[in-house]
Amino acid sequence: MLSCHSVSGTTYDAHGRRVAKTVSGSTTYSYYSQDGQLLGTYANGDYTDYYYLGREMVARYFLVCLRITPSCAVEATSTPSRVKN
Repeated sequence: MLSCHSVSGTTYDAHGRRVAKTVSGSTTYSYYSQDGQLLGTYANGDYTDYYYLGREMVARYFLVCLRITPSCAVEATSTPSRVKN
């Protein structure tokens, strides 16, 4: 198993990729493909997926979960977006 290390609120994996970052008590988690491309992030119930053409990121897809009841039922909305150069 590969180890992780932390530097002032940011956690890196053994490959030097940021896997978690905490700012003002809110943590954002990042996950990667086996070859090191950022596949997505997760923070506060919201997901962002990243899509690539070769090594170039060409799109992001946001999935925002809104809590609508105290019993943790959620309603999901999504917003696709193109990456502009």
